[in-house]
Formats: sequence, structure tokens, C-alpha cells
Amino acid sequence: MCFVEDSPCRNSPRTLHYNQSCETFRRERGTNVHIRRLGAVSSGDDLVGIVTFIRHEHQKLRHKSMLVGMYMTPSSRGQGIGKKLVLEGIRRAQDEWKVEQILLSVVSTNDAALRLYESVGFQTFGVERRALKVGETYLDELHMAVYFNS
Repeated sequence: MCFVEDSPCRNSPRTLHYNQSCETFRRERGTNVHIRRLGAVSSGDDLVGIVTFIRHEHQKLRHKSMLVGMYMTPSSRGQGIGKKLVLEGIRRAQDEWKVEQILLSVVSTNDAALRLYESVGFQTFGVERRALKVGETYLDELHMAVYFNS
């Protein structure tokens, strides 16, 4: 298992969707956002997981990052790969961005994700009731953070 970082500077067909999603994200959230997407690649060169972190460039927000997306292929779940991927993303955010905290939001019923995030040190600091609406069903989101010594 190895980790690869996808860069919006690449212009291959493989990164076309990534580049489009980064541009959409920047348009919606502002251009002063750094995006770091890290993938887990199997020994067979298959992408089995991906995690995305962002950090705003604004002086008052530079001390923190957000984990904004996480996906693991069904066949790779439950093997500890997701945990390694998140830990590598956290390490890089600390080393390269010098962040003091990382925030995330997760649907309260996503037990596997909650276990993963808690296992790497995230703690819940708030609940957003009825944050999402799927059909006629409302879902709550938990806001979580992990803090580092500054």
C-alpha cells in the first residue's frame, strides 16, 4: 500500500475530474483555498481510497484545516487502510501546512466513519440537527475536531 498525492497542476485525463472538482470548489468557497487530495493505492496499482483536506489562506483561518471528503472502495473497508490514509493526511497537514487543528463533519448515523475518526483522535464538539435532508428524512451531522500542541 502506498499513498499518492493528486495535484491540480497535472493535466492528464486521469485528473480531469479532479481538476474540475477543484475549480468548482474554489469557485464556491473562494480562490484562497489550498486543496490536498491523498489516495491509497494497492500493490496492484488500484486506487482503493481517497481523502481530501482543505486549508484557507486567510490569516485568521490558516491555523486550521478541514477534512472535507473521504471514500474507501467497499472491498478495502475494514482493513485499516482508511485509518492509515487519514493519519497520513493529518501528518502532511501538520508538517506542510503547520495546522493546529483539523475539523470535519460526519452524518451521525455513519458508525464506521465515527469509529475511524475517533480512533485517530477526533472528538465531537457539536451537533447540527437536521443538517441534511434526503427525500423526506432529515439527518444530523456531528462536528468533530482534533487539536495539536501549538
